[in-house]
Amino acid sequence: CVRTGFPGLRLRESEMPEKTVQGLWKLLDNAGEIEIPVARFMSFMRKHGAAHSMHRLTEFSKKRRGLAQLREALPEAPERSGDSLRAAVAGP
Repeated sequence: CVRTGFPGLRLRESEMPEKTVQGLWKLLDNAGEIEIPVARFMSFMRKHGAAHSMHRLTEFSKKRRGLAQLREALPEAPERSGDSLRAAVAGP
């Protein structure tokens, strides 16, 4: 549950107001089934919670993984005419 301790979230009213909890529940349980299967909850969170994820790559992580350097490593494409492009495609 939202307010209880383990395995709940232990969120106080000041951290997540009751109206927010009710709104989230209505979005999750739009069929009125009262219980929400884990698969539906996970699907909902992947779809709508990505913008709020705490698992974003930092610039440091991107550099460590070589993701930030990809854009820097590529040189500017040279200007070519249509004839030179056709010649390059045609080969020798």
